[in-house]
Amino acid sequence: MMKLDNYTAILLEEIRDQFRAVIEMVSQMQDNMQFLAKTAELEVVKDDIRVIKKVVTDISRQQKDHEKRITKLESVHAG
Repeated sequence: MMKLDNYTAILLEEIRDQFRAVIEMVSQMQDNMQFLAKTAELEVVKDDIRVIKKVVTDISRQQKDHEKRITKLESVHAG
């Protein structure tokens, strides 16, 4: 009976070690997934900022063009 108890204890210790290894791997995978999610979110934000920058630049160009056209119209109307 002593040999069987010893064998069982060794088996249980080995299973515990394997569970610890699995838990560590799962924990690392969770950390990696969180990092990837943040990275993906940052890429979306970067893309959005690029679009916003293009729109603002275009609006700025349109505004300058409108100012030129209004100035020309006012000079023709005043003259």
